[in-house]
Amino acid sequence: MKARMATAGLVAFLLVDVALVALAMRPSGEVAVQPSSAGSHTGTVTPTPTVTAKHTATKPAYVAAPLTVMIVGLDATRAWRARSGTCSGAGALVQTTTNGGRAWTKGTRPAAAIGRIQPLPEGDGFIYAADKRCVLAERTTSDNGQTWSVRGKLSGAWTRNPKDVTVVVTPQAPGSHPCGDEAVLDLARYSGTQAQALCLDGGVKQTVDGGSRWTDAGNAPGALALASRAEDGVPALYVARVTTACAGVEIARVLARGADPVSVACVKTTAKAAPGEVSVSTLASAGWLAVGAETWLAGPNLTTWTKA
Repeated sequence: MKARMATAGLVAFLLVDVALVALAMRPSGEVAVQPSSAGSHTGTVTPTPTVTAKHTATKPAYVAAPLTVMIVGLDATRAWRARSGTCSGAGALVQTTTNGGRAWTKGTRPAAAIGRIQPLPEGDGFIYAADKRCVLAERTTSDNGQTWSVRGKLSGAWTRNPKDVTVVVTPQAPGSHPCGDEAVLDLARYSGTQAQALCLDGGVKQTVDGGSRWTDAGNAPGALALASRAEDGVPALYVARVTTACAGVEIARVLARGADPVSVACVKTTAKAAPGEVSVSTLASAGWLAVGAETWLAGPNLTTWTKA
């Protein structure tokens, strides 16, 4: 009899001890679990803590690289878009739009590789492009890119060199290196003697003597593409770039003397774009932006962008 009572007491003591240990190991802030109405379920129940949902915008991983997609506007409805291709692999393509980028032509392949495109009024325009030997020449069109003619060797040209990403062809220097040994991501021509180059590290260089010398024009960390237009008679430089403040692509004005660029707009695109597939063009009447296969258009102030 005494042995049975001792055993019962020991069992009760162990049950109390197990309960106390379980309470001691219970995490702080645990959400209480209400008993199920289905009956006396005795299995282990893992409580689920209350979580406050937070919406975090996903920022596309756009990578800085020499442009492989170029977009250049002519006005608020007409523009050219090109894939640069390579001298060895070809693939260069020129397409045009006349309705604000809502539809693009199937396009033509006028060369193996393209360094620069330039639409002009009345269906005219030209490109600086290379053949499979990587020899650059000017090719012109008078029917909005449907057919092309080779004009000949370059003269007075501004273009990136498809053969070497560090080289820019200028009127005064066919082998100019505005970024030193770094890659030139983009080139913006302003006049026959003035142009700007965007370097891989976000530095912006400028020349006023046809490419003989280059000087610092500003710094734009995260910049992917560069464009310029005349404002008050001087070049105004804009970049498309990635920043933590914009879930998409930011359009920013580049300032000189080491000042940070001034944000103009945040284009909230989630389009996929391979390295080099973000390009921007600024005109007095409009702004054009290519992000992968997407086209975005803005008015003269560049603050509001709409997907075509």
